[in-house]
Amino acid sequence: MPWSSNNNGGDRNSGGPRGPWGQGPNPGGGGNRGQQPPDLEDLLKRGREQFGSLVPGGKAGYLLIGLIAITLWMFSGVYRVGAEQNGFVLRFGEHVSTTQPGLNWHLPYPIETVMLLNVTKQQEVVVGRSQQERLMLTGDQNIVDAGFKVQYLITDGAKYLFNVSDPEKVIKSTAESVIRELVGKSEFLVVTSTGRDQLQIDVKADMQNILDIYDMGVTLTGINLGKVNPHPDAVAAAIEVESARAERDKLKNEAEAYANKIVPEAEGKASRIIAEAEAFKQQTIAEAEGQAQRFISVYEEYRLAPDVTRQRIFLETMEEVLDGTDKIILDDKGDGVVPYLPINELKKSN
Repeated sequence: MPWSSNNNGGDRNSGGPRGPWGQGPNPGGGGNRGQQPPDLEDLLKRGREQFGSLVPGGKAGYLLIGLIAITLWMFSGVYRVGAEQNGFVLRFGEHVSTTQPGLNWHLPYPIETVMLLNVTKQQEVVVGRSQQERLMLTGDQNIVDAGFKVQYLITDGAKYLFNVSDPEKVIKSTAESVIRELVGKSEFLVVTSTGRDQLQIDVKADMQNILDIYDMGVTLTGINLGKVNPHPDAVAAAIEVESARAERDKLKNEAEAYANKIVPEAEGKASRIIAEAEAFKQQTIAEAEGQAQRFISVYEEYRLAPDVTRQRIFLETMEEVLDGTDKIILDDKGDGVVPYLPINELKKSN
């Protein structure tokens, strides 16, 4: 709006146009460039007067506004905790209380703040997002590529939030350390096939022990080991190793089969020889004892009748010596040959 519109073309006393603040243009100036700035003190005074007209009672009105502001500030401390959550109240950054699901209240900011944490949902940490994290060295000097997931539940939210600075980072670092140690103690074939289930059980047990030492308030629910592959640069070598292992197992099985066959045969033969030796021993002992007993009985008879016994022994001995031989009988007087019937020759001819 032009200045002239508020003064009907100007002020008769001043002889020139005046602005809306009652000031005219400076002499020698033209247009708006000669305006004087408004009086700040006058503006503040007018503002107080207008605001005072809106609030009844003067000072009582200011008090009412203060009470309303304090009430709103106090209501800003009301908060709601979900059914699956716990609330953790911090007073100037220090944990002072834990609240359960429902509506709760804390001293408004900046005195107290609240942190909400889901304590019923199963949490998960992925280990091995990058290849550098997945590469591990086995006990038989093979490189494997393995990633896995750690699943856990928060059993104590206060410990989880305040006993360590970064719980997920601690869990991940612990998992990497434990699995690298266990893989480093295992052979490639165990890690990739036969020992996967046991490896998961061992990782879970060792991790839980370490996290309990940290007092983190978490319980592990599972270790899900992904597919374990040999390093791409070592695939050919891994194939050769597997072929050698298969050949070794084949030869071992053949050797065990041969041993299972030959050992029982050798044991049977040894048992038979031992039994024969034992029988020969018993037979020899029996014969020796029989001859000794016979000698004793002959001696007893000889002691009772020496002449008769001596004659009988002589005859028996001569019978044994001359048995099966050709014999010529001569008369002891030298008269000639005693007639002799060759019964033995007749037996031979028959």
